[in-house]
Amino acid sequence: MTIAPDKELSICIIAGEASGDVLGGRLMRELNKQAKITWIGVGGSMMQEQGLRSQFPMEKLSIMGLFEVLPKIPEMLDLIDIMANKIAYEKPDIVITIDAPDFCKRVVKKARKKGARMPFVHYVAPTVWAWREGRAKTMAGLFDGLMCLFPFEPDYFTPYHLKAKCVGHPIIETYEDQDTQIENEPSPFTFCVLFGSRKSEILRTGEVFAETVSALSKRYPQVEFLVPTFPELRPMISDYLDSDVTVKWVKPESRYKAFMMSDAALAVSGTAGLELAVYNVPHAIGYKMSPMTYKLAKKLIKVPYAHLANIIAGREIVPEFIQEKCSADALIRVCSNLIDNDSMRQTQIDQFAAIREQLHGADITKTPSQQAGEFVLSFIK
Repeated sequence: MTIAPDKELSICIIAGEASGDVLGGRLMRELNKQAKITWIGVGGSMMQEQGLRSQFPMEKLSIMGLFEVLPKIPEMLDLIDIMANKIAYEKPDIVITIDAPDFCKRVVKKARKKGARMPFVHYVAPTVWAWREGRAKTMAGLFDGLMCLFPFEPDYFTPYHLKAKCVGHPIIETYEDQDTQIENEPSPFTFCVLFGSRKSEILRTGEVFAETVSALSKRYPQVEFLVPTFPELRPMISDYLDSDVTVKWVKPESRYKAFMMSDAALAVSGTAGLELAVYNVPHAIGYKMSPMTYKLAKKLIKVPYAHLANIIAGREIVPEFIQEKCSADALIRVCSNLIDNDSMRQTQIDQFAAIREQLHGADITKTPSQQAGEFVLSFIK
């Protein structure tokens, strides 16, 4: 759908964290091609580059953890009021919220109470397929449209008469935007290890991962180990590694280049696993959490797999080692197989192609951002 050339729009867009800023920036870029738009809302540098004057710093919404949130509750309530009042007063043509569901849902609810009647569209579906399926009904009561990243998600929302569409996952756009050709020069077997992006993850799984790397480095002295991580997390990881183990540290912004150089990998369960699959890197995942959290998760979480590629495929493509299965012995064994067994690596690579196709969205001829832009415009008359 396109907008008349002389049409001017006012759009409110809200993102609460870095990943949402990337989604928002790309979406705004596509919509700016269609019309002259006045942007209001909250976002980071990528969204501001596309014309947004952020109502307040996006970082105010990027709060993790119960004890970090509690002291900030009064300020968060004020920010919700600020955005709800802005929407009710400015009356934009449409409101787009991205991820950060706790904040965004409260803004939408309050704005509607203040009389806002424009369409509200949310980008990134809550993981109702994993737990708390009742959130689908809540979303349908607040929003007019929902842009999903995974192909199996819309079916959870359409029974509640919420217009939902899979527009594709941003990792596909990141992958296709890059030059994935690496110079064909002789190089050692390269093994990428992703310890996680949070201190809590390293505290839980760092020792097991480090023991695995230490054992592998002695067994395979010819293998080069890459460790993408934040500089502030390096000392924590180094403390777990044997002193005679050599790894090559990689800045987070260079991790995709590291993926393209890697022959195999080990990663903490999460987004990194999906990224590795998209970049054709055979790998295994491991994860540990507190016993109480794991016990609760087993009761609440409905999907049989942790890895998103396995969930999408409906079977275990990538080996998973969760909780008590996440031992050094088990990880050393599977990682040794990844290094030694060409067939094991190729089997994963062959199946990753189907995963990438699933992540393109409903229209493989268009990028996820283009599909998201069309979805948003379908609500504007």
